[in-house]
Amino acid sequence: MNSIALPDQETLYDKILGCWMGKNCGGTLGGPLEKCYSEAEPFNASYYSEIREGGIPNDDLEIQLIWLKAVEEIGLDLTAHDLAQYWLDHVAYNFDEYGLMMTNLRFGLLPPVAGYYNNYFRDCMGCPIRTEIWACIAPGQPRLAARYALLDSIVDHAGGESLYGSLFNVTVEAAAFSVSDVPTLIDIGLSYLPKESLTARCLRAVLAAHADGGDWLEARRRVIEIGYHINAQFSPPNIAFQVIGWLYGKDFGDALCKAVNCGYDTDCTGATLGSFLGIIMGAKALPERWAAPLGDALATSDPNGVKNLYLPPNPSPRSITELTDRVIRIQKLVEARFGAAPTDLASLYADAATLQSVNQPPTVLTFPLTHRLDLTLDYLDTPQIAAGETKEIRVTAHSRHPEPMPATLRVQTPVGWTATPATIPLTLHPHQPWTGTVTVHAPERAHLANSQSLYFHLQPERRPVLSPSPLVLIGAPTYLKSTLFPADGKTAAELIDHPFAPETAIGSLTEPNARGTEWSAVLSDGNDVTGCLSGFKSGVVYLRSFLHSDQEQNLWLHTCSRVPAKVWLNGKVILESKATRPLRPAAWGSGEGGLHGELPVRAGWNEVLMKFAADDTCPPFACHVLYSDKKRLHAGVTDLLRPRFPWDE
Repeated sequence: MNSIALPDQETLYDKILGCWMGKNCGGTLGGPLEKCYSEAEPFNASYYSEIREGGIPNDDLEIQLIWLKAVEEIGLDLTAHDLAQYWLDHVAYNFDEYGLMMTNLRFGLLPPVAGYYNNYFRDCMGCPIRTEIWACIAPGQPRLAARYALLDSIVDHAGGESLYGSLFNVTVEAAAFSVSDVPTLIDIGLSYLPKESLTARCLRAVLAAHADGGDWLEARRRVIEIGYHINAQFSPPNIAFQVIGWLYGKDFGDALCKAVNCGYDTDCTGATLGSFLGIIMGAKALPERWAAPLGDALATSDPNGVKNLYLPPNPSPRSITELTDRVIRIQKLVEARFGAAPTDLASLYADAATLQSVNQPPTVLTFPLTHRLDLTLDYLDTPQIAAGETKEIRVTAHSRHPEPMPATLRVQTPVGWTATPATIPLTLHPHQPWTGTVTVHAPERAHLANSQSLYFHLQPERRPVLSPSPLVLIGAPTYLKSTLFPADGKTAAELIDHPFAPETAIGSLTEPNARGTEWSAVLSDGNDVTGCLSGFKSGVVYLRSFLHSDQEQNLWLHTCSRVPAKVWLNGKVILESKATRPLRPAAWGSGEGGLHGELPVRAGWNEVLMKFAADDTCPPFACHVLYSDKKRLHAGVTDLLRPRFPWDE
């Protein structure tokens, strides 16, 4: 089968309609079964446990309504930076990577860095679940669909395995408009993934189990053996569970049930497999038993999850039929712009250009200054910087102008910061990148903010003035670490109850010696304080953090610790847990018994004292500290000053 063809317009419409209907079916089946943590045993779903007109509202589908608005309003040249703006305008929930990414955006970071830095969940399912929009506007063109899906995915998952899940899903979906053979479609999807990626390994485990004659439970066992994670939303095994349902399902309903019954992120696996099958089968062939109860309506969580979807002048569609009509209109624009879908099978597989884009580092920002001139800024590692540190920024200019141009690069820094060199004269040659390095010098703690913006201004001589390119640096959160207090035979729970010297204040809580004992300054990696207590295995250790708030406000704190812990705010105990727990550092908390709750900060400086206790039975220490507002959806806060101590002023 080397020659292929996109279906006629009527069939194409039916397949796009089937895609959305199938997704709604699978999401409605799996939604009620989704949990935060993975479970060892499979589930036993056989039909919907809850039926609503329009299905159950689900981020898998409703975020794609936002992307539809973005494409309609911006056009086919939209960027990851554009999508980031639509996130802030239209997404209110802060689940896992969504919340961490949007906090980064509010700090001023741009994609892909906003999806990479301080994002524990960048290997999770947030982006593989929203690929259908890109496949449906580029049916039969998986390379093009992959390009759009990457723009989408790097906003909240840059540098993570989830990019590979997105690529697999979107290329299978796009190719399924031209090819219906399941092994061929899986092979096409795999061609876009690095062979050594965990996602590819989990997928190959399913194929091997199927080839060996194992049943779907054996295939599931092999996937979990390779890709187990306590977080049910970890993407590599979930991508494989979709394929288990696909290969082992006897029909549409059985396939969805087998995918969902693998467990983990059940609404996502069911929804994506539903879209696979819906594209291949078309809406007319979907079983009435599964499709009819949900009807044509589109259920969303607006305004309590997504928001501002239905405002004029371009309200989102309220039915699957309207969604399909609008997608078809964009598909015609895509075809007019990029050409018709290929008619040879080889063109559905990944090419070198696509694979190169997949491997772009997540620390690089690219700014198109003109149609023929780009400026690239590379953090090289992280946007975080500590007081007194230096950080190198790699700067690259790409000119496609036909003649050499003399130019000057100037770096503008905040007060107290310096850049070396601050001014660089250079010549831009056609199609010959210019690369240089600028070293940024951070000030002392008293002048370090949560985030600060530098501006790189590349200006060719005798040309219209160009806009400067921003680069945001995040001030490293600063803590004081106590000396270690030995366990002396006590359990971790007993140690939590046993008071040590730091629990008795001997002065103002905003003074360095208020807690007695010896303290040393340490830096966290974003929310992750694990490295602050490197080597901590047994006994008790304390961390002191100082927060400056411009106003009195009631916030929310999640001290996501694997080991027992206790937290004081301004000398008063506010959180305590004697249990060990899995690590799941989401803003809202980590489930019943988690160390999360209200944080009533006062105007000015506040002291947060954290006590961690461990014995030989505890898991390895790890902890993330997250601050959010107290509202139901827990948006991350950016106005608590964390990189300084009160006595720095």
